[in-house]
Amino acid sequence: MIEALQSPLTGTEIVFLGNHLSGTEYEKVFQKYSEKRVSACIISKSGTTLETALSYRLVRNFLLSKYSPDEVRERIVTITDEKNGALRTETTKQGYKSYILPSDIGGRYSVLTAVGLLPIAVAGIDIEGLVEGAREARADIIQS
Repeated sequence: MIEALQSPLTGTEIVFLGNHLSGTEYEKVFQKYSEKRVSACIISKSGTTLETALSYRLVRNFLLSKYSPDEVRERIVTITDEKNGALRTETTKQGYKSYILPSDIGGRYSVLTAVGLLPIAVAGIDIEGLVEGAREARADIIQS
């Protein structure tokens, strides 16, 4: 979605991690962004999936190498279960800003929840227009 809709003029890069376990890839990303301003959005319903849990720890350590613990707290946002799971516990413990990952929506359908909309908005894309377009498409499908 971001690649299809993002204007090259925004200057905000969105990088997805946590879909692999390659230390080499993490090192490349951390090296590339070592001198840039960085924030992170950690997305996981439970926080216990190996790739996501590892990615969170690596990204948090990277941020702590650049910023104070208080600033890191402001630079990490989570999207997770409303009440349960390791990431919810960590979010509460660390005091991160958090959005709810709806328990009844998963996978490819989550793009129109905070899971997709937050990164899309950070990329400079008009999420209100995107959601309105989705509503119109849904109405057209229902009428068919």
